[in-house]
Amino acid sequence: MTTKKKCHGKCGLEKDLEEFAINRANSDGHEYKCKVCFKGIRADRKKAKSMRAEDGNNAAPARTKNPKAPIPSRIDRAIHLDEQLLKAVKKSVAGEIIRIIEEAFA
Repeated sequence: MTTKKKCHGKCGLEKDLEEFAINRANSDGHEYKCKVCFKGIRADRKKAKSMRAEDGNNAAPARTKNPKAPIPSRIDRAIHLDEQLLKAVKKSVAGEIIRIIEEAFA
């Protein structure tokens, strides 16, 4: 007996589980779209990408890191974290003082 599942892609047909890729993160262990629909999606994306390249309008440029930006060391990150914690403590203490004063004069 083969189990059937409805495809949530363009086709929307009910197909055997063998026609769906495995994805263990999903509840039934398979993708929600069949392999044919995924193939169509990849083809559409590839076509759109090539059309953008032909127009010279690459909407998705490669991400590059700023070579001039200094690389923070562990010490720098720890100091930054300490500064953030100090600000948070000051805010919470200030808020507590304001609350006490408001209660005293209310």
